[in-house]
Amino acid sequence: MASADPLKALLKSHMEGDDQRFFSVAMQLAAHEAKLGHGQLAEELRALIDEAKRRPGTGQPTPISRPRGELANLLTVSYPKSRLTDMVLDDALAQQIHRVIREQRHAARILEHGLSPRRKLLLVGPPGTGKTLTASVLGGELGIPLFQVRLDGLITKYMGETAAKLRQIFEATGQTRGIYFFDEFDAIGSQRGLTNDVGEIRRVLNSFLQMIEQDQSHSLIVATTNHAEFLDHALFRRFDDVLRYELPAEAQIAALLRARLLRFSAKGVSWKRLAGSAAGLSYAEVAKGLFVASDLVSQRMDKDHSKRYIEAKDVSRWTYKQYRWLEWGTDRSPRLLTRPTFEQLYEVFEKVVAADVSGAENRAAYDDKCVFYSHTLISFVPWHMLAGVRNNSLKKSARYRDERPPRPDLPKREDLEATSRRFSVKYLLGVMNSSAARDFLRANRRSNIHLYPDDWKKLPIPDVSADEQSKIVALVDHILAAKKQNPNANISAFEREADRLVYGLYGLTEEEIAIVESKS
Repeated sequence: MASADPLKALLKSHMEGDDQRFFSVAMQLAAHEAKLGHGQLAEELRALIDEAKRRPGTGQPTPISRPRGELANLLTVSYPKSRLTDMVLDDALAQQIHRVIREQRHAARILEHGLSPRRKLLLVGPPGTGKTLTASVLGGELGIPLFQVRLDGLITKYMGETAAKLRQIFEATGQTRGIYFFDEFDAIGSQRGLTNDVGEIRRVLNSFLQMIEQDQSHSLIVATTNHAEFLDHALFRRFDDVLRYELPAEAQIAALLRARLLRFSAKGVSWKRLAGSAAGLSYAEVAKGLFVASDLVSQRMDKDHSKRYIEAKDVSRWTYKQYRWLEWGTDRSPRLLTRPTFEQLYEVFEKVVAADVSGAENRAAYDDKCVFYSHTLISFVPWHMLAGVRNNSLKKSARYRDERPPRPDLPKREDLEATSRRFSVKYLLGVMNSSAARDFLRANRRSNIHLYPDDWKKLPIPDVSADEQSKIVALVDHILAAKKQNPNANISAFEREADRLVYGLYGLTEEEIAIVESKS
């Protein structure tokens, strides 16, 4: 006779409409009967299960409601229809993914033999190489929902709260089978003991390690990262498989272009030649049609390449080390350059840009060349420099008093512009690159690797007079002049003096300053 727990699990999965879980438990019961020597009963149960699986309607996405209560702020659910055939992969990676799918489809038989199918996966590789699509493909192939973990809802500044929310997610894996997807996992999985280690994140990582090891659900837990080198070493052995993604080779680019464009192409198209022009781009860039952008960036300025262009790798503290030239004002650019912003952001006469991936140091640089930059950089533009610019992006943050519909909950553009006029951009840069700011950001940032715009927004800027700002502006001018003359110039004396002034603006005591500087 079957024990009580499997019977309760069987009834629960039936009430929830979770067919996959129902079949899995039923197969476990059949295996249990076989071990007891009830061979005929076990065979009859397996036959009934196989017959039920063949009936129309089975294998469809599990009909569950969307997450409610606190889970609604932690998980976003979708029912992907992607298939493995939608991806262009190298043979080794394709085999790994196919093996996961095959093991999940035959999970019951694997469990019968006392083994466990792979279901805890770590996907590592550069952006745009198919990691997120893989999570959708797993959901589509297995007919189960994809639950994306919302890091903005998960990570909080209150001690212990993030770990408690993480536990809710792991409890949900046992209640509703699905793909539980942790994107940009390095936000919580960074190595413990890094120089910029955030204490609360360290505790969250410890909790994650315990929870993923104890997890016995039938859900798949998938985590992705672009920076495997920053992950804590203890994480890797908690996952059943590590899938490594690379930029596509020419043969894979050609296959992707052919699949996307064959119906629209003229006869005699050389897919190999087109693939060669896209060398070094990711799958995502090729899929979006950006394969023609391989020559948008040039090392030299000419009549077509007239826009200065930088990426995070070009930025150091205070200045950018180099820039290249971007094709501009043509049919291809900026139309083909997908950016979640607007062109006026790049045309202001001065601004600050900062690296999104900054590791232990906050890297902010001064720009007065109207550079265009990639998604790896964040820009800081004073409101008054965008006076009169109206678009949906800005309306989400603030509105003019005459804009419709009115939003009383949002700040007024007129007020923000008046406030921003009181601050020099170089003064802001001096504060942002200070040791005091670095210490504050280490304690308040969400990730050990990334510095998000919301992290910078938490940094308080001392509201002081133009005379007091001018002292820091003068030091920043000295630093910029020295770096312009020699990128490797020793500017430590200027930086120490700037730090001293910023400490004073924040009102730090000698004891507090000693603590900040001991962390350098």
